[in-house]
Amino acid sequence: MGELTHLTSINMRTNTLRGSIPESFRRLTKLQNLALQYNNISGTMPSWIGELTELKTLVLSNNVFEGQLPPSLSSLSSLNLLALDDNMMSGSIHQLSSLTNLESIFLEDNAFVDTVDDTFLANLTTLAQLDLSGNRLGGTVPPQGTLPAEYPQQGVLQLLALHNNQLEGTIPTSIAGLQGLQHLDLTSNKFNGTMPLAIGSLVSLNYLFLAGNDFTPGPIPSTYQNLILLEDFSVKKTQRTGTIPPWFRKMNEMRLLDLDSNSFRGTIPAELTLMFRLRLLLLNRNQLTGSLDPDTFGIFGRLQVFLLEENSITGSLDFICDETDIIIMASDCGGDAPETTCMCCLHCCVDGIECHGKDYSAQIDPIYEEEYQRSIYKFHHANITQL
Repeated sequence: MGELTHLTSINMRTNTLRGSIPESFRRLTKLQNLALQYNNISGTMPSWIGELTELKTLVLSNNVFEGQLPPSLSSLSSLNLLALDDNMMSGSIHQLSSLTNLESIFLEDNAFVDTVDDTFLANLTTLAQLDLSGNRLGGTVPPQGTLPAEYPQQGVLQLLALHNNQLEGTIPTSIAGLQGLQHLDLTSNKFNGTMPLAIGSLVSLNYLFLAGNDFTPGPIPSTYQNLILLEDFSVKKTQRTGTIPPWFRKMNEMRLLDLDSNSFRGTIPAELTLMFRLRLLLLNRNQLTGSLDPDTFGIFGRLQVFLLEENSITGSLDFICDETDIIIMASDCGGDAPETTCMCCLHCCVDGIECHGKDYSAQIDPIYEEEYQRSIYKFHHANITQL
């Protein structure tokens, strides 16, 4: 293939290719698109990759590449898309900041060790998608708590996924400048301080995941009621307190509401039944009380997952079994003195005893089609299809 020197595109995705990228490819200097994802290609990214200076897309996802990014990668000044996700690569990613035409960077699920700071983002003014999740990135976002002043004003960034790293500190108020953001995932880091009010100004958000961070105890910020386009919202294990806000009813597009493992108290607001697209409602492991009135909550028709265990909810939940599309349900209907009755509960728990752990908690990583449109929700023992 190295003799085909006028070749502009190679797409060999989803084959059974093994070994390393052939050195003969370095002669393909007209190449603009190289797609080798979903194979078993190994070794390091070749040092000569920078000689393919006309490359616009480089997709090596889901292989077994290891080692560091070669210095020559910074020569690919025409590169728009770089996808190296799901490999075993490591080292620094800072050289990517010189690739000023990049629109999409997917590096998730590797072992990159670096800090995320303002110098990384400052020059990437055309960047729309940035996924660095599942690495070993540290530091704050960014150090000194400021995003680069010239970057947020662009409003270009749509996807920012930094979950499952080791990022710490407070989330800066300047995040409000990312007005084009549609998907923000900061789950499972070490963020602290107040849950940022500024996120409430990101009115284009469809997906917001803040779970698994050590925020200061407090309610969900009232500014979040402005996020009426939200489809998925998770604040699991973030030390939320107070009552469940009735303003969730404004979010007519919401399909996933995850409030698991917090300290919410009071009754479940009837306003949640006005969220007609809601499929997954995770209220488990809180301090909720009261019973559910069949005349009010019987219209939860599209619910597929409803988790209520480890609360103080009482009474019969059988009407939910009859009136919904329920697939997975859990409540405190077990033991010698059950608090609820529930004929369709997949798990009848005993209050105060965790009975299913993470088995039926939504994964933070959804299953995607192209361009980060969610296609299905993945659970450990069931696939919940979005209708």
